Amino acid sequence: FVVDWPQGAVIRFDGETGLYIEDFITGMQNSEGVTIGPDSLIYICDWQLNRVNRYDQSGNFVDTFISGSGLQQPNSLVFGPPGGVTGIADRTSGVSTAFNLNQNYPNPFNPSTTISFEIPKSAKVSLQIYNTLGQQVTTLLNQNLAAGAYQVEWQAADIPGGIYFYRLTAGDYEASRRLVLLK
Repeated sequence: FVVDWPQGAVIRFDGETGLYIEDFITGMQNSEGVTIGPDSLIYICDWQLNRVNRYDQSGNFVDTFISGSGLQQPNSLVFGPPGGVTGIADRTSGVSTAFNLNQNYPNPFNPSTTISFEIPKSAKVSLQIYNTLGQQVTTLLNQNLAAGAYQVEWQAADIPGGIYFYRLTAGDYEASRRLVLLK
């Protein structure tokens, strides 16, 4: 699937040949980012209306998965391992001038917290959570990102309470911070 932002459509292409098959889901405005969720539904970010909609495999609207809740022009969605859905939103139209990993908020938290960071240039970005023994608990993000400011939400409802560390790696930049999950 490919999201055509100006056309407002999700277009289906042949995975082997790359040839156009059909306009699969149409009638959207300023939609970006498409992914298949663990429930086999199709998730599409609606940039203009600040929401993420779900569609079945036939392209029929199911429901709005996320709406409001601090979203500002969502453009992609990543489903992480146990610990929940990780939403990623580009929060600025300007370009950051330095790498920066901000303190999560709220902190302490239960069951979710937001981690924000800025990168001044395109880079392979990894954001991981570790326990106090140095064991990796989950990977929230592992993908190439353009320069900008980002926010990642960690849903930790299935994770035991305690002190954890989050580590951002972006190119040669590495930084870590502490967070506290209350249960």
